[in-house]
Amino acid sequence: MTIQEQLCKLNNTFEKLHSDFMRFDSEKRNLDSKYTSLLLQVKVKYQQEKDRLEAQKEEVLKYYRIAKDNSNKELVHSGVLPRQPNLAKLNTMIEQVNSYSRTDPVAGQIIDLCNAYIAYLEDDIRKINQRESDEIKKVLNSKENEAKNLVQKKKKVLFDCEKYLHGDDVKNLAALFEMIHNSYEITPAYFNSWSQKIKRKRMMLLGFSQYLVDVPQMLCPVLKGSLGHHFDENSKMVNCPCGFTTDTSEKIFVEYTDFNEVQMKQGIQALILNFLRYFKPSEYKVSVYDYIHYNADVLGPLYVFSTGKNGFIDIIPTDEKSLKQKVAMIAQYYRKVESKIGTQSVYDFNKSCKPEERIPLRILIINRGQENFDLLQEPEMSYVLNNAKKYGITTLCLVKSMDGGSKGKDREKKFLAKAADSIRIISDSTGGFYIKNDVEWMKFKWITSVNSIPADFVIKVETAVKPAEIGTKYFKRYRPKMPARSQGKRKPVLIPFAINEDDQVMECSFENELFAAYINGAAGSGKSTLLHTIIVGLIMNYHPDELELWLLDFKMTELKKYADHRPPHIKYLLLEKSEDLVFDIVDSLEKEMNSRKFIFSQNGWHKLSDVPTSVYMPVIFIIIDEFAQMSQILKDTKGSGVGSDYAMKLENILREGRAVGFKFIFSSQTYSDGVEGLTESAKKQIQQRLAMKNTYQEIKDTLALSSDAISPAIQNAMNTLPPYESLFKWLTPDGTLKIEHLRNMYTEGNQVDDLIDQIVLHMHCTSNLQIQDETSFVDKKPVLIDGAQPKTFKSQISYYKAYETSDVLEELDDDDVLIYPGVPCSFSIARPFTMMNGSAENILIVGGNRENELSVVLSILNSYSRKRNPVEIWASEKSSMYKRYKASILEKYDAKIFLDDICDEVNQIKKKVQKRVNENRLILVLGYETIAQELELLDFEPKEKESTVSTNIEAPEDLSEVVARAKACGNPEEGRRIIEDYNKRVAEYEASRNAEKLIEKHIGEYDARDDIEWIVKRASSLGTHFVFCFEQGKDFINIKLDERAFRHRIAFAMSRDDSNQIIGNRKANEIGEGVCIYTDGKNTFTMHPHLYRGVPCNGWQIDDDGKVVQRV
Repeated sequence: MTIQEQLCKLNNTFEKLHSDFMRFDSEKRNLDSKYTSLLLQVKVKYQQEKDRLEAQKEEVLKYYRIAKDNSNKELVHSGVLPRQPNLAKLNTMIEQVNSYSRTDPVAGQIIDLCNAYIAYLEDDIRKINQRESDEIKKVLNSKENEAKNLVQKKKKVLFDCEKYLHGDDVKNLAALFEMIHNSYEITPAYFNSWSQKIKRKRMMLLGFSQYLVDVPQMLCPVLKGSLGHHFDENSKMVNCPCGFTTDTSEKIFVEYTDFNEVQMKQGIQALILNFLRYFKPSEYKVSVYDYIHYNADVLGPLYVFSTGKNGFIDIIPTDEKSLKQKVAMIAQYYRKVESKIGTQSVYDFNKSCKPEERIPLRILIINRGQENFDLLQEPEMSYVLNNAKKYGITTLCLVKSMDGGSKGKDREKKFLAKAADSIRIISDSTGGFYIKNDVEWMKFKWITSVNSIPADFVIKVETAVKPAEIGTKYFKRYRPKMPARSQGKRKPVLIPFAINEDDQVMECSFENELFAAYINGAAGSGKSTLLHTIIVGLIMNYHPDELELWLLDFKMTELKKYADHRPPHIKYLLLEKSEDLVFDIVDSLEKEMNSRKFIFSQNGWHKLSDVPTSVYMPVIFIIIDEFAQMSQILKDTKGSGVGSDYAMKLENILREGRAVGFKFIFSSQTYSDGVEGLTESAKKQIQQRLAMKNTYQEIKDTLALSSDAISPAIQNAMNTLPPYESLFKWLTPDGTLKIEHLRNMYTEGNQVDDLIDQIVLHMHCTSNLQIQDETSFVDKKPVLIDGAQPKTFKSQISYYKAYETSDVLEELDDDDVLIYPGVPCSFSIARPFTMMNGSAENILIVGGNRENELSVVLSILNSYSRKRNPVEIWASEKSSMYKRYKASILEKYDAKIFLDDICDEVNQIKKKVQKRVNENRLILVLGYETIAQELELLDFEPKEKESTVSTNIEAPEDLSEVVARAKACGNPEEGRRIIEDYNKRVAEYEASRNAEKLIEKHIGEYDARDDIEWIVKRASSLGTHFVFCFEQGKDFINIKLDERAFRHRIAFAMSRDDSNQIIGNRKANEIGEGVCIYTDGKNTFTMHPHLYRGVPCNGWQIDDDGKVVQRV
C-alpha cells in the first residue's frame, strides 16, 4: 500500500471506532432516560401513600392543640403504645372537655390518645419508606448491569483499535516514515558521512504535508508511541512526505510571508544539501536571482558556497544591474547548450555522452515580490523558463506576499485550479504553509536545515570542485579601469578587500547599518596596506562625482602618497594631528550633514539612494588613520557641554550621517585607546570590525566578542594571526553575526600611483554641475594640509591675500595689523590675529628651540612690515637667537644692545606715553631675562643731574569713557586691564597734585625694569608694540613680568605648570615638538612655524634652488 492508502485505512479505523462509540453513547443516553422514568414511577407511587398518612397525622394534631389548653400533658415520641387512629372518638371526647379547667381529665385523655395515634402513623410511614428504598435499589441494580455491558462493548472496540495501532500496518508505516526522514533530514551525521561516493535517489523530498487523522484523544498517546515524531498529538497531524522526481525538471511555486520566510529558506537550504547528498557537486548547479534583496540571504549558511569558486552555487548578483547581467549570461549559456544537444533534453544527452561531457542540471531559485514584474516579460528569463524542462532546470519561484498570503482569499481557488504539472505552496496570514494535492490544500512543513556548516564539510565540498587559486594580488584579480558613473540608481558602496579560504573575494559593504568600520592592527600588521587596497577599490569603481574622499592621517606618513598622486575623488587630505584639525573636521562634517538634511527634507528624500544620479550629491567617505590620537582629543571634550563636546558631536554624526551618505573607516594600532573618545552609542554604530595582528586582548576588544562567542577556530586565529591577514566581523542583512578569517589583498610597487596618474590623465575637472560624461568631474577644490612639511611664508601669501577680503578689511582700523604667525594646523589655510592700538596689544613668545622661535618672529615682522612702520630690536648679546642671526637674518633691523641705549629709549617712550604721543612701531625684545638681571644691579638714581619739578602727569580721561571702552572690547580680560590702568593713572595724578616728585632725567644706565613694565602695559595704546621672546617658560615666569601685558601669547611645548601660568591652560603641554599654540584668552589655535631661508626648522630647510628639503 502507498503511504496515502495506509493513512486512509488508519482514518477508516478511527471512523469505525468513532461510529461505534457514537452508538454506545446513544444507548447510554437511552439507558439513562429509561431508568429515570422507572425511578420516577416508584417515587410517585409511594409518595401518594405517604401523603395520605401525613394528612391523618395532621388531623390528630388538630385535636391535640385544642386539648392542650385544658391539660398540662405534652406530646411524647417514645414509650407510647401505637393505636390505630379513631378520629370520631376524638371528636366525641372534645365536646366533653371543661374549657374552664386547666387540668381537665378528658383533655388529658385526648392528648394520650393523640400520642398513641401519631406513633401508629409514623410507624406506617417508616414501613412505606423502606418499601420505596428496596424498589429503587432494584431499579438501579438493573441499570448498572446494563451500563456495565455497554462499557464492556466500548472496551472491546477500543482494544481492537489499539491492537491495530500496535499492529504491522502501522509499524510498517512508521518504519517507512522513519526511513524517508533519515534519508533526507539534515543532521550532524549528514556532514560527517558526506563523501563523493553517491548513491542516487530518484525522489527528492521537499517537506511534509500534514495529514489530519481523526484519532480519539484517548488514543493519541498510542498513535504517538507508534509513529513517534511523525505524529503531533496537539494538532493530530501526521507528517506525510512530499517531493518530486529528479529524472525530470520540476516547477515549484512557493508563496511566503514575513511570518514564515525563515522556514521557507531553511527548507530550500535542506533541499540543496540533499541534492549534495545524492548527486556529485559537479552534476548540479544552483543559481539564486533575488529581485528583492540582491543577495544570498535565501541560502543562509550555504552562502559559503556562493562565492563562485566551489563550482556548484553561482556567484550571487548584488544589484539589479548584475542580476540582469547574470540572466543574460545564463541565457547565452543555454543557447550554447542547445546548439550542442539539438532536440534532445539534457537528461537524454547525459545518458549517451561521455562523463566529462555531461551538462550539469540546475536548481534555479528566483525570489521576487508580489508586486514585481512578470518574469516572462524579460526575454532572456522567458527563454530560460520556457525551456527549463529541456535543459534540466528545476525552478523554485519564490514570491513574497505582502497581504498575508493566498489562503482564505479568492485566489486560493484559482491556484487550486491551476495545472497539475507543478508543485504549488501557499501561505496564510499566520505563517502557515499549504501544499496543493488534487482537490484541496493541505498543511505543509518544510524540512529543517542547520544554522551553520561544519568547516570540514566545507573543505570536503571545496576539494571536490576546487579551482586554481588566484591569490591576494589585487591587480591579478582586477584590471585597472577608469571609474564609471552609476546607471539608473546609485551604486551601493561595496569594497573588495580580501579573499576567504575559498580564494573568493570578500567585499565590505558600507550600506545601511554597515556604513562604518574599525580597523585595528599593530605596527607591521599590514594595516596601511589594507587602507591603500580599500582606497584603490573606491577610486577605481566609483566616479569622483559619486564618491568624495576625506583622508585624515594623524601619523602624517601613510596617506602622504596621495599628496603627490592625488585622485580626483579627494576633497580633504589632512596630514596633521592637532586639536584644531580634529575640531574642524567634526564641525565640517556636522555642517555638511545639516546642509544635506535640509536638502533631503526639501525634496522628500530619506536616504542617499533616493537622490537621483543627476543631482551632485557624492558619498562622503571618511578614512581616519591613527584614530587613537583623534580619540584622545575627543575624550578631553566629553561632558564639556553643547557645542563643545566633540565626542557627542561625532556620535550624532554617526547616528544621522549614514542617511545622507556618510561612510567611515577608523584605523588605529590599538583599539582600547582608539575608542576612548567615542561614546558607547558611537561604538555601537561601528558594526564592521577588522582585527589584524595584535595582542589577543586587542583583537578580542576590536571584535567586541564575549568569551562564549569565540569558537576554537577563531580563538586560534586570534592567537596566531599573521601580518596581512584579518578577522572580519560584520552583520548580515538579517542581523546574523559573521566572523571570517581572511587574507587581505594588496597592490605592488607603483601600481596605485600609476592607476591614479592614469585616472588624472584620462579625466578633467569642471565647475559645471550639469556636465555628466564619463571623463568629467566636478572640481572639489581639494584641500591639502601637510603638517609634516613646513611652508614658507612666501608660499602662503596668496592664501593670506585671499583671506583679506573686503569684508575682513572693513572691520579693521587704519592702525590695525593682521599678523600671520604660522601655518594653522586646521582647515583654515590662513588664520591671522589682529594687533591694534590698544591696551596690552603686545606679543609674548615662549618655549621652543631658537629656530622655531625665530621663524615665528620673522612671520610677525613680515606681517607688520606691510604697514611700513619702524621695527627695532632690544637684545642682550647673550641671546642665542641674536648672537646666531644678528649678522644675517636680523642684520637689517636697528638693534640696541647696550643698557644705556635701552634705558634711554625706555625713558623716551615713557615720556611720550605720558604726553599721549602716538608713535607706531614694533620693538622685538630678545634675551630680556639677561637684560633684567643686568638692570637689577644698577642704581635707581639718575647719573647726570636731577631737579625738583612738578610732575607733568596728564589728567585721566572721564570714567564713563573708560567703562564704555572696556565693554566694547569684547574680551573680559582686556576689559579688566583697561580698568586697572585707569585706576593707576588716577592714583598717579592725585599724588602729583599733593606733592612734588624727584624726576630722573638722564640718558645713562639705571634700573629701568619698572619703567619697562610700565611702558609695555601702556605704549601699545599709542602704537608702540612689543614682542618678547623667551626660550624657556621659567625665564618668563622668574622675571615676573605681568603676563596681562601681553594679549597675544604664542607658546611651544612646555610643562603643564608653565603652560597654565603663561597661557592660562595646559594645552601647551599637549602639543608636539615644532608646533606652537596661539591664544588671546578668547581664541586659541595651533600652528606650524613658517620656513625661512637660512633658518632650518624641524628638520627642514630651503636649499639653494629655493626648494623645501629635509636636512640630511
